[in-house]
Amino acid sequence: MSPLRLVVVCVPGHTRFIEGTTARLGPGMEVATCFSIDPAAVRAAVASADTVWLEWANELTIEVTNKLADLLADRRVIVRLHSYELFAGLAAAVRWDMVDDVIFVGAHIRDLAKRFCPPLFEQVERIHVIPNGIELDRFPLAASRPAGKNLAFVANLSFKKGPMLLLHAFKALVDADPGFRLFLAGRVDQPRYAFYIDHLVRLWGLEDHVRHDGYVEEISTWLADKDFIVCTSPIEGQGLGILEAAARGLRPLVHHFVGADAVYPPSWLWSTIDEFVAMATSPGRERETYRAFVAERYGKDRELAATRRLLRAERG
Repeated sequence: MSPLRLVVVCVPGHTRFIEGTTARLGPGMEVATCFSIDPAAVRAAVASADTVWLEWANELTIEVTNKLADLLADRRVIVRLHSYELFAGLAAAVRWDMVDDVIFVGAHIRDLAKRFCPPLFEQVERIHVIPNGIELDRFPLAASRPAGKNLAFVANLSFKKGPMLLLHAFKALVDADPGFRLFLAGRVDQPRYAFYIDHLVRLWGLEDHVRHDGYVEEISTWLADKDFIVCTSPIEGQGLGILEAAARGLRPLVHHFVGADAVYPPSWLWSTIDEFVAMATSPGRERETYRAFVAERYGKDRELAATRRLLRAERG
């Protein structure tokens, strides 16, 4: 039997979720990548494979499914849809009749897609839920040390990450215990929120409590002296940054966003600022328990095994 020839097509700069997967799918597969928006390069890549994986249901996938229909008709086409594509209206413009399989990273995103993009479910029979896997070797359990009060927030600053809720919740926490500090890692996607944070930090006198380190290349190392990982997003597909930090042994403090209870245990979730303060100031579990949850449910090997089964299944 000839090996499966797979090409993964993705917009440059949006490859974080797929890069750790493509190199580890073999044996029995020839895996190539096309991280480009150049039409000629994309067409050549699609033509070279018998299975095409379109990462994100975004503008590039719209272009491929509409303009390369002649090629896709003879190939198996897989689309992985994350979440923003639904809210941005992009998923609705994809030609789902050209797609054989759709992958969601969470059941709650699949259910949202039923509301925002009904044609997907009318035209695609094979729907899969395969969570992203965490590469545990890259995020080892941090060395034991006395419990501290350092909060980590790992996300680019934008409305999607709930920075307003973050600052108000943290202010309440410092009012309860001035020993807490907040460390932010991530680019500034929307400057208005950086200005907002700087303004409130000065207004509330939190200069000694808040530090923004910008983009951090080695996030695992940056997390080494942190104690909590905070999420204030209104919605996440999965929240890889949260799971990576939990693998390092940080205690998660996750705002109960849409679908959070399908991703994390109840003990990680808070829904009001009072609950946030109570969680942060109460004793937590052993650091090993956070890592154990990630390893059992979201280890990279689980994602790879499910992906291989999907790819090796007969085309419907």
